[in-house]
Amino acid sequence: NRFGILGQFGPERKLQLQTYNVSSLIGWDGRVTPNASIELEVYVSNESHALATFEYTKDNNKLGLTFVVPPPAGGWRAHTWQPLVLPIRDRHYSFPRLTPWDNMDRLELYYAHPHQQQQRGDYVRIRNVYLRSSTQAPSSETARYT
Repeated sequence: NRFGILGQFGPERKLQLQTYNVSSLIGWDGRVTPNASIELEVYVSNESHALATFEYTKDNNKLGLTFVVPPPAGGWRAHTWQPLVLPIRDRHYSFPRLTPWDNMDRLELYYAHPHQQQQRGDYVRIRNVYLRSSTQAPSSETARYT
């Protein structure tokens, strides 16, 4: 569409996300504990129609994390699962102290350079999505979204 929305998942959408309590990964300041990242695998059907923005927020554009997704090393490759690690920086947060980390259930994905003439058969898939902090014990370090 003209906004570049690839998919919306959440309580007011047909595609639902399971609600996750990720508060065990959150520090006193409302941010994920140090050395945190979002990790995921991305599959694109067309290199020019790739994932550009990953928004894990409670409300549209606020209360959570938003990333501009860089292309993988070597660029996007069609019909290949490509692993990405997105380090979480201060600039990715929107109102972290107000974010209900114990009740997160919304994800929105965008592609870059939306255009009305984009081929309708192009698609992006994601899988094995993790919110990870390397400072916690292995049994509680990861919240997984699939």
